[in-house]
Amino acid sequence: MRQAVRVAQSLIHYTSAQQSFAEITGHRLPEEISLRIGDVERVIYSPSIHLGRFIQYILYPPNLILYFNPQTVLQRRTLASRTAEAVTQLSTADALEGFRALSDPSRMRIVEMLRGGELYAQEIVSRLGISQSAVSRHLSTLESADLVTIRPANGMKYYAIDRDRLQALAAQLAAMADADQT
Repeated sequence: MRQAVRVAQSLIHYTSAQQSFAEITGHRLPEEISLRIGDVERVIYSPSIHLGRFIQYILYPPNLILYFNPQTVLQRRTLASRTAEAVTQLSTADALEGFRALSDPSRMRIVEMLRGGELYAQEIVSRLGISQSAVSRHLSTLESADLVTIRPANGMKYYAIDRDRLQALAAQLAAMADADQT
């Protein structure tokens, strides 16, 4: 818990409660607070391991008390460092394979569907309205590019997006956009 609190303290921006809130919790500041942020003079961050993935707040002007789960802070920090490592380890060939896999509209729709959670192939077939063989081909392409993970269970394969890989591809694009042009 102490480590999580230290990490959270390092994320606090004394100029922007909204930015601190987003970095600590991974959420945007609730609209109710955003509308009354001008009334807030002091933000009190209170760690609580009993919240799970939820956040809680008390707006009691001039104070805003934000309760957050410190484990969430550590998980977000770990994910961020893993994503940063993945970006540095993503070769040009791997990135191209990922971008090619995402270049098809049906595969993009599959990735969009999987954002809501894992699905088995027949669920994807019924939602897309295309043949089983076409869905299998698209899933195979996404799997080859490491953009989906497969979990076998009860004689079926459940597909889910590999969020780390998608974030690595997005970071690769962002790095290309941010590169100095000399």
